[in-house]
Amino acid sequence: MSRGSTNATYIAREVAILKELTINLKDHENILKLYRHEEVSIRNCIYIVTELCDLSLRDFLKDNDKLSEESIKKFFIQIGNALVALHSKSIIHRDLKPDNILLVNKSNKLLECAGVDDFIIKVADFGLAHFVDDQSILSTSTFCGTPMYIAPEGSSLDLTKALRLGLHSLQFLPFLVFHFHVVFQHFLVVL
Repeated sequence: MSRGSTNATYIAREVAILKELTINLKDHENILKLYRHEEVSIRNCIYIVTELCDLSLRDFLKDNDKLSEESIKKFFIQIGNALVALHSKSIIHRDLKPDNILLVNKSNKLLECAGVDDFIIKVADFGLAHFVDDQSILSTSTFCGTPMYIAPEGSSLDLTKALRLGLHSLQFLPFLVFHFHVVFQHFLVVL
């Protein structure tokens, strides 16, 4: 990843949180694992090596548009388990969406033939994540998250509501998955 001024903050945060999770939640199967990171000053780049995933939830939904309620429930139990683990370490994700939920095919089936039971969910992309006790979250006034997935109060940076924002995403995502379209996209005029 190239180290631009804006990207540097997100990359540094992602590495810090992934390192914390690797130490404290190393055996959690629903959180992306960090294997290595390295900063190469000559190229002004940071390399992040994580476990290999097969596709995103968004990509899976494009090819599997008719999921049963039972199938959706299986995915969201795994996502919920990841959020519980993150919150137990006082980490809020702040950008939970189908692009940031990855799938690992645990079967020997081809991706085209694999079903819900063949995948393990991995919550990924911690560039916008924060530790709840990190007071710097209060000092920023910028909007955080992907607008079409964030809770209505997501632009408010009240720390007491921080953990509930992840729960909003967890409540909203099954609806999105079941219908596979963004419901409130036409409301995204100006935030």
